[in-house]
This record gives sequence, structure tokens and C-alpha cells, in this order.
Amino acid sequence: MDSHSIEWFINGGKQVFSMEIETPLEADGIRFHSRGLVILVVEKYDIITK
Repeated sequence: MDSHSIEWFINGGKQVFSMEIETPLEADGIRFHSRGLVILVVEKYDIITK
């Protein structure tokens, strides 16, 4: 996830969900909501540009 897009790799990367998002400049976190049971593993990777 960066400030403009998010990608979810599901079932070990067999499926991918990608979307563009509009993020307010004051945003400082992320929330996940579910209507049922969810097992969620979140990994954050820094994007390094040169």
C-alpha cells in the first residue's frame, strides 16, 4: 500500500486484488472491517526510490 493504491495478495498470491484509493493528506493509519470471521496477515514493505 502506498498513498494512492493498495494491493492484496490472496491465497499465497494465487489471486490479487488491486485498486486506486484517494487518501487524505492527514491520514496516519489503516483500518480493516469485516462482517464475519477473517484471518488477516499484514506485511508492510517500504518503497525505496533512487
